[in-house]
Amino acid sequence: MAKLKKIRIFSLAKLQSILFSYVGLLCGILYSFGGFIYDLATTGSLNLGTALAFFALIGMPLIFAS
Repeated sequence: MAKLKKIRIFSLAKLQSILFSYVGLLCGILYSFGGFIYDLATTGSLNLGTALAFFALIGMPLIFAS
C-alpha cells in the first residue's frame, strides 16, 4: 500500500464541500417532507410554513456545504 505523504488542503475542502452538500440535501428532504406530512396529519391543510419548509431543499445544502 502506498503511503500518503501530504494532503492537499483544497482537494480535501472540495471533497468535504461536496459530501456535506449531499448530507444537507438529505436533511432538507427529510425536513420538508416531514413537515408536509405532519401538517397534513394535524391540520388537514397546508399553509405558508409548509412552503417555507420546502425552501430547506435549497438552503440546507448551501449551509452544510459552506
